[in-house]
Amino acid sequence: MRCATPGWKSSSPDEIIEAAVSEDADAIGLSILSGAHLPLTQKIIGGLKAAGVDAEIAVFVGGTIPPRDVEPLLRLGVAGVFPTGTPLSAIAPAIREAVRARRKAASAQPSTKP
Repeated sequence: MRCATPGWKSSSPDEIIEAAVSEDADAIGLSILSGAHLPLTQKIIGGLKAAGVDAEIAVFVGGTIPPRDVEPLLRLGVAGVFPTGTPLSAIAPAIREAVRARRKAASAQPSTKP
């Protein structure tokens, strides 16, 4: 599994997308405590779609996520939502499985990554 770490506080959605694409990342993990999880996630998923890699790069969101926002995040295309307090024993297998499923689906189609 490939991971890119552009920096946690100073990274804009465009920088996150650029790092994920250029590093051939399998997933993007967002830890958002500010309450801006919906608009930030929407920008990142929109950017992945514009780059043609939304089917290949899974997006996960964790942090201060109110229960009412879990479903809207999933509708945006997030592969997993992990509110504060979610145990690592639940997070790691969910990420592995989502990445595995995307790899399997992508292997059946030509890559769209540049």
